[in-house]
Amino acid sequence: MIATTPSPVPCLTPTFDPKPPKPTPPKPVPPVPLKPSLPSSSPLNPSPLNPSPLQSAEAATHTLAPPTPTKPKPKPPTKPTPNPPAPNPPSPTKPAPNTPAPNPPASTKPASTKPGPDTPAPNPPASNTPALKEPNPAHVLGRRGEDLATHYVKAMGLVVLCRNWRCREGEIDILATDGDMIVVCEVKTRTSDEFGTPADAMNAKKIRHIRDATNRWLREYRIPYVAVRYDLAEVWWPRTGEPQIKYRRDAF
Repeated sequence: MIATTPSPVPCLTPTFDPKPPKPTPPKPVPPVPLKPSLPSSSPLNPSPLNPSPLQSAEAATHTLAPPTPTKPKPKPPTKPTPNPPAPNPPSPTKPAPNTPAPNPPASTKPASTKPGPDTPAPNPPASNTPALKEPNPAHVLGRRGEDLATHYVKAMGLVVLCRNWRCREGEIDILATDGDMIVVCEVKTRTSDEFGTPADAMNAKKIRHIRDATNRWLREYRIPYVAVRYDLAEVWWPRTGEPQIKYRRDAF
């Protein structure tokens, strides 16, 4: 056994109140009224508590007060204006003593279409066909001389390659071959010796142009080195009579 020693602290005995406290009664709660359950609405039995928008709109129109009519304001009476002064009549304008009389209006009668003695004759209508230019007599004569020289060259046995070959440097009248040689023939045609012989027209400028045109023809056709001969055909073609031709080899 374990020995117990008394506690130095005195033991306190609890004291009880003989009168217990009175309980406070709870405050009465007012009863909450129960809301009646809304009956289910149906197409045959619509709910009276939920009116349709159409019914509410009709009720609103019945409840609105009619508008009060507004009386128009009476206009003030207009005062009659006194009699206006009569306008002054325009004063007649008197013509000046030196003013010429106005010209009478021109008559609207159409002018007579009969031609008078001094009326010029109307020009005939222009035709749509273009007017043909008259050929130059010198060109016609030169063409006839070249045709005659071409026949003469062919009769000599030469082969004509081309006629009237033109370039920037000049013109070659007849270009032919005589075996392995190139022949350049210049043709000069005259009707008479009045202004000199055909050979007199061959000056240094004309010869230079013929040689430059021949070199251009050789370059364009890529012909290698070949001998070239320059001939001259003098043609006399009188207005009355037979033509005559004089052919010169190596003329220039």
